[in-house]
Amino acid sequence: RGFLPLFSLAPAVAPEPARAALGLPASAKVALFFGFVRPYKGLDGLLAAWPLVLQALPLARLLIVGEFWEPVEDFRARAGALGVTDSLTIVDRYVRDEELGTLFGAADVVAMPYVAATGSAVAPLALHFGRPMVATAVGGLPEAVADGVSGLLVPPGDPQALADALIRVLGDPVLRQSLAEGASRERERFGWSELVARIVAAGAALGAKPSVS
Repeated sequence: RGFLPLFSLAPAVAPEPARAALGLPASAKVALFFGFVRPYKGLDGLLAAWPLVLQALPLARLLIVGEFWEPVEDFRARAGALGVTDSLTIVDRYVRDEELGTLFGAADVVAMPYVAATGSAVAPLALHFGRPMVATAVGGLPEAVADGVSGLLVPPGDPQALADALIRVLGDPVLRQSLAEGASRERERFGWSELVARIVAAGAALGAKPSVS
């Protein structure tokens, strides 16, 4: 999926029916972690931050969607030790494109707590569906997540900072709406016109001349 245009995807499903389809409370504040669960994605850091989120927002829910590259039972055990199991919804499988509108439609914020990254295929999805992001400032994520515009950036490996940012977005409807609108505007950065402009700019940097048809 990467940073390519996402014109084939349907728009997000409205929050209430999306949450009903996933068995989530209609009134919950929902954070979504999406994608293959691998160590560099930082899900353990998000889990460490989640009890802090629940202290401020007891009705918050964490929706974790993607195939685990570790035994999911180990993750459930860590969640149980932290006392947050009841606030988690885990979908441990590959997700079809047709399901994305429901998953992102149910979310108030998309969490990307990576510990390392060159880029993210999740950020363009969040932008496509107009969802704010909270992401760590590693690798190419600061390019994909405009801090204060489409999301909030936090230092990696800092559960308190991650929790504080999630609490800000989930707990402040004005900020959340502003970031959602910013995400929708930022979607254009990953459209065809921007892709062509980047290719032309790269060619110019290498001394190539654009052809004229």
